[in-house]
Amino acid sequence: MKQNKLHFRTVLTSAAVALSFTALTAACDQEQPQTKTAQLTPVPAAKSEPGLIPPQGAKKSLDEILSFLPDPVAIIGTKKITKAEFLKKLGNVPPELLSQMPRNLLEQQFRMAIDTLVNEQLLLSAAEKAGIKPSAALATEEFEKKLKAIPPAQMEVLKKELAKQGKTMDDLKKEFTTNPEIINMSAINLWVEKNLKSKIKVTDAEVEKFYKDNKDKFKQPRTVTTSHILITATAEPGKAGTPKQEKDAKEKAESLLAQIRKGADFGAIAEKESKCGSAKAKGMLGEMAEGQLVKEYFDAAFALKDGEISNVVKSPFGYHIIKLHSKKEASILPLDAKLKTAIKEDLTAQALEKQLKSCIDGMKKDLNVVIPPFKSDAKADAKADAAKAAPKAEPKKADAAKAAPKAEAKKAK
Repeated sequence: MKQNKLHFRTVLTSAAVALSFTALTAACDQEQPQTKTAQLTPVPAAKSEPGLIPPQGAKKSLDEILSFLPDPVAIIGTKKITKAEFLKKLGNVPPELLSQMPRNLLEQQFRMAIDTLVNEQLLLSAAEKAGIKPSAALATEEFEKKLKAIPPAQMEVLKKELAKQGKTMDDLKKEFTTNPEIINMSAINLWVEKNLKSKIKVTDAEVEKFYKDNKDKFKQPRTVTTSHILITATAEPGKAGTPKQEKDAKEKAESLLAQIRKGADFGAIAEKESKCGSAKAKGMLGEMAEGQLVKEYFDAAFALKDGEISNVVKSPFGYHIIKLHSKKEASILPLDAKLKTAIKEDLTAQALEKQLKSCIDGMKKDLNVVIPPFKSDAKADAKADAAKAAPKAEPKKADAAKAAPKAEAKKAK
């Protein structure tokens, strides 16, 4: 089952801090409410369409690119969030990045960013009214709590990721506990924990019902644990060779299989002859599920008995000699204590998400929150209007065409 890892994230901060916060939150695997993240990430280049992507080499200022933004971008009661304040929250977003995005996607990203900012302001106001003031001490407390919840294996992964960025855990802590946005989010998280999450109670009966009604989510595919020797016709696995190269590769694989059948060490031959990266591990691929391996390989491996070695198997990658160590039939995960906990956390997160949305919607209504529409693209609108108007002119041409034969008939008379 894929658990929903729902986290409040700081999304309007510098990239480095945001990445660090996300890494820590993911490592902790804490179930927290989710707000729509408004990360302004690059998108694949769209096909060239007039008015969507500026010509290569043309440079636009941030103000020109974001000319569609209204000012203010949002109104919460009597408070206005100006365009300047909003852009300051976003931090240093490179204009070059934004200029490559089609306008419709750019608007979509910024609508999400504005909505996120409004939600953050509403929840922060609720927290402060409840006496939960943002502070470095509060952020430090949350940081330590998350740190203790990280399993040892995931802690090592986190440290390696930080090392790649040239950082230590102390650097991460400093970023986490001194960034104003993260400090605000720590206050929001505490308010949500006390006022929403603490009131959600998922019973054992609800867990069992979810398990019973969603058996498909807990299906485990067939798996095989194998080692193999791969012989290829060309230097590049997966690339077909000439008929002679294919014949030579197959004959070599059959020769190696004959040696193994006579008692030669499988691992030693794999280490010396296999063209797969697993050669370094004496051919060991480990446990792989159906769908992770090409069909020819998996079917041949699953047909073997534990410890048995296959005949030469042809796949798109080349010629394999497969040794099966063990296999497992498809199954459904049992509802043990570990799975019960996972389901309960998942159901809690889903309930919290609904409560949070309802709470924010109520706040927006009470404070008469207004998010003004974006300014229209005059050129795009003109083009759309012209396209709508074009078909109307066609009937006139058709009428003229119909009238021509009549005129010719009159002349003939």
